[in-house]
Amino acid sequence: MNAASIARAIAPTSATTSVRPRRVVAARARPQSNENDEEKATLMNLVTSTAISLSIALCAPSASMAKTTVFAGNYYDPNHPGCPRSIDAKGVVRGLDPVPFKRGKGCRGVKKDNVEKTEAKFKPWKVPGKINRTDDEIVIDFNAKDGSGEKLAGKWDANGIKFPDGTKWKKLSDADAWTPR
Repeated sequence: MNAASIARAIAPTSATTSVRPRRVVAARARPQSNENDEEKATLMNLVTSTAISLSIALCAPSASMAKTTVFAGNYYDPNHPGCPRSIDAKGVVRGLDPVPFKRGKGCRGVKKDNVEKTEAKFKPWKVPGKINRTDDEIVIDFNAKDGSGEKLAGKWDANGIKFPDGTKWKKLSDADAWTPR
């Protein structure tokens, strides 16, 4: 049936003629065999199980993501008493320093619940750190913080990080973190 014959079949008839419009009949689909249904079901099961396996694999943490480090946590920096220092599992080091910056000047009064109020007095910073494979040394790139070119290698020492100049960042418990000392 072409387009013209379909148009004639559904076109309204004039009142003067008694010709009835033609009916358009749609053909039914041929019934499929059971073999074809079984093949489709098997294929759908395969696709579904593959999709589920793939989504589980993508959502599961990889070994590198699940790895923890002895360095992750909060620290007390004796060169900046009370100034928060923290290191995450990827080695990123964060902290606050007083404004204007003076070595040895502390961050008295900085606590977890009032950090937002201290932005005028303290400058937040973040620098990259690289933890070695044996998880006993971290190299912190302070150049990203102040352009000093300073990279310090710190070694894990029982309860903190010991730096070459003798400074030791002592690891704090969660209860002690971000409070002045």
